[in-house]
Amino acid sequence: MNKFRRAQLRTLAATLSQIESVQERDMLEDCIGTLEDIRYDEEEYFENMPENLQGSTRGYAAEEAIDNMDQAIESLNEVVSKLRFNKTFLNCFISPILPEIF
Repeated sequence: MNKFRRAQLRTLAATLSQIESVQERDMLEDCIGTLEDIRYDEEEYFENMPENLQGSTRGYAAEEAIDNMDQAIESLNEVVSKLRFNKTFLNCFISPILPEIF
């Protein structure tokens, strides 16, 4: 992974650490998009490596970074899904009972 993508990941991590509530779901979805872009760039970097480098330490590091980003994207998508469910739950079941709060 190059210096630029590492800097992007540090910025992304800082943004993610600021998300504190369900209302910031859009920010989380933006972060997922950014992470997907970084992952795509890393995969493109790996695929454009000569074959002998793909089997080297550098190639293995790129593959590991791609795998880690895949797992992070999957986990973040689960969080977004749960936030959507919770908001739907609140709107369908709790809002009619306590309309003055919502």
